[in-house]
Amino acid sequence: MSKKTIFLVAGRSAVGKSSLVRAVCEKTGLVPVKSYATRLPRPGETSENSDHIFISEEDVAGYENDIVAYTEINGAKFFVTREILDKSDIYVIDPAGIKFLLDTVGDEYNFVQVYIRVPNPTAKQRAAQRGDTVFEERRKSEDEQFSRYEHDMPWQYHILNDGTFESGVEKLERIIRKEQERAKAETNS
Repeated sequence: MSKKTIFLVAGRSAVGKSSLVRAVCEKTGLVPVKSYATRLPRPGETSENSDHIFISEEDVAGYENDIVAYTEINGAKFFVTREILDKSDIYVIDPAGIKFLLDTVGDEYNFVQVYIRVPNPTAKQRAAQRGDTVFEERRKSEDEQFSRYEHDMPWQYHILNDGTFESGVEKLERIIRKEQERAKAETNS
């Protein structure tokens, strides 16, 4: 029996990960992971329109035995349970979360890593457009894990998301289709 394929989409803050994943999910019918998060929502962000389910710090203890992916960013906790993972196809996640996930359930799924990047000025502009007032702080806090990730290059695919939004969506969709075709061919052989 073949393992379920889950796409892991990583990239520094404001490279377009969540926007690209949402658009690709709308086009393909893939289900994105909605991770639990203790961070405060951004302006206009709710659990309904975000890729996070916002919970309090006190709520985290109730999930401790079910967590399969976990990371902390600027003091906020982000995690996913096996139940969420089993119902999902694509996961926006950072390198620390990927490591936790692979260490916990790496042999139970077929994980395909996609790394997305943009030039820093582009990311800074995108962060400002979405009302992110702590972009520089976030970039500094994530620098160590992303520098290590970029050095190790463990991903199967890389996207330079410096063109139009539509071209970024097309790049990600092409990767997903390729992997789906590969998995289908393996199942049929």
